[in-house]
Amino acid sequence: MNKLFFFLIGATFFFGTATISAQKNNNTISDKEFRQLLDKDEAKAFGLAEQKKLSTAQLKLFIEHRYSKNDGCVYVTELQDYYWQQLGDKDKLIYENMLFLKSYSCSIRWAGLALIDTSVAYQPNKVFAYFIARQAEYKKAWGDSLFNNFVLMNLELPCDELNLLVSKETIFGNYLEETMDVAGRERQAEKYFQFVRQNLPTYEMQARAYVNSQCIYQQETETAKYYFWLNEFFMLNPIRPEYLHFCAADIANNSNLDYKPLGLAWINKALKSAPKPEYHICKAELLYQMGKIDEAKDALDEATQTVHYDNHLLGIYYRRVEQLIKSKK
Repeated sequence: MNKLFFFLIGATFFFGTATISAQKNNNTISDKEFRQLLDKDEAKAFGLAEQKKLSTAQLKLFIEHRYSKNDGCVYVTELQDYYWQQLGDKDKLIYENMLFLKSYSCSIRWAGLALIDTSVAYQPNKVFAYFIARQAEYKKAWGDSLFNNFVLMNLELPCDELNLLVSKETIFGNYLEETMDVAGRERQAEKYFQFVRQNLPTYEMQARAYVNSQCIYQQETETAKYYFWLNEFFMLNPIRPEYLHFCAADIANNSNLDYKPLGLAWINKALKSAPKPEYHICKAELLYQMGKIDEAKDALDEATQTVHYDNHLLGIYYRRVEQLIKSKK
């Protein structure tokens, strides 16, 4: 199962844009001219950034423009540094500015510039390090919800950024790295857990649940530990209901009876926030597999109220589970 990757990029940039536009503009090129330059000569536009001749709004536009390309992270890391340097301390306290930097961050691994070095402990990037050093100030300014969201976004990292490699991989065709065994991944992850314990102790269990289920243990080879930590992760965090449904359906389709209760717990959590018919059908199938036929029928009845038979695949799914339940009556 793939990594999660989560949350809150949407409409939050409105206020951040207003904040940036109000900042002092030291640029020597109009926004219209800059947009034209981006389309014609990115190298020249980057030269203006190096010379500190772009406003924060233009740097933001440049980052978004480069991030949308499919050629790694050319310029992005440097542009983020220039953007960060132009933000004052008060600007860095604004959630939308910090969210922008996180949402458009680019690791050197993604850029194809570094191999995994297991001798190196995890080090946060400068933005997250700044946040950690001033976390009490940020919590006061943002409140618990935004503070928690930002911490979780920064703790849920790609495995390679934690210097963990789960499988063989080639980056841009340049090199091949060998798989780390489970014991090696566990040792390497402890360096990261130590960092979390020292700097964000209340988030250690969430960090462990995420890393253990996404980077350490594999569904096919360490099944019991994988499902234990995946369940911990799901119960400790706000998870998109469609992902909960995906994982519950995977258990319904592929797993043995031991893990059916986990699938049921996940689909129940999904139903609390999004009572979709396919979620009710999934719940009915899991209950049927657990031998709870009456409860399965009730769950399927919930789906009947909203299922649309013009949705061909959903109709097939419904009738298949319906026939299973009827076969036990």
